[in-house]
Amino acid sequence: MKKIIYIILVLLVSLLMSHEFWLEADAYFVQPGQSTGFNFKVGENFTGEKWNLKRHRVERLSLHTSNKTIDLKNNIDTTRHPVVILPPLEEGTHLIQMQSNNAFIELAPDKFLDYLKEDGIENIIEYREKNKLTQTQGKEFYQRNTKLLLQSGSKLTDVFKMDTGMPLEIVPEENPYAKRVGDELTFTFTFKKQPHRFALIKVWQKNNGKTFLQNLYTDKNGKLSIRIGASGVWMISSVKMETIQNEKADYQSYWGSLVFAVK
Repeated sequence: MKKIIYIILVLLVSLLMSHEFWLEADAYFVQPGQSTGFNFKVGENFTGEKWNLKRHRVERLSLHTSNKTIDLKNNIDTTRHPVVILPPLEEGTHLIQMQSNNAFIELAPDKFLDYLKEDGIENIIEYREKNKLTQTQGKEFYQRNTKLLLQSGSKLTDVFKMDTGMPLEIVPEENPYAKRVGDELTFTFTFKKQPHRFALIKVWQKNNGKTFLQNLYTDKNGKLSIRIGASGVWMISSVKMETIQNEKADYQSYWGSLVFAVK
C-alpha cells in the first residue's frame, strides 16, 4: 500500500513539474468550410497527454480571423475528443489564443532549482542566491499564454501577427504557413509589451513519431530566427518569471507557446 501511495505521489509531482503546455489540433490544414478541433496538452518532449482543463481555469479562449473574434470558452467539453470543436473555418489563416488564470505550485528548494535551471530562468536563480533564499520553498503562481495557428485553404491572412494582449507574446514576423522546408522564420518575444531579451527559447518539431528540440536564445531586441529544417508540427515555447509580493507566493511565471505546421 505504501509503495502504491509513493508511486502516485511521484506521478503527481511529475505532472506538476511538466510545464510545457500547448494546444494540439486534430488537423492544421483544412479546406474552407471544414472544421477541426484541438486538445489542451501538457507534458514533456512535445508529446504529453490530454489535460482536462476546466472551464473556470480559462481566462480567455478565442478564435481570431482576419475580420472577427469568436469566444470559444463555451465550446470546452472535457468529455469528448477533441475537447474543443471549432465552427467551420472560412478561407485564411486562423489564430486560437488561450490564457489561463493563475494556478499555484510549491516545490522543495532542490526541485525548484532544478526546474529553474532546466527552463533557463537565470534571473530567479540569481535573485535567490543574492538574497540567501536558496534553501526556501519555491512558492509560485503560474499561468499559460498559448497560441495555435491553423490554415484553411490557400489564402494567407495577417492574423498571425496579432498581439492578443497576453503578458507573454510570441509573434512570428511572417506567416508560418507561407514557409517551406529550408526557409527562415523570425519571431518577436515580448513580456508586458517589452522585449523578452536574452531568453531561453525551446524550439520543438515533430513528425512521424519523432520529436526534436533546440534550445536557443533571443537577442537584445527579443527576436529569434530559426531555420525550418523539416515538415511537421512546430512549437515555439518560452517562460518568464518575476518576483511578487504576495502572502501565498513569492514568484509569478508566464508560460508561452505557439504551435503551427509546415508541409
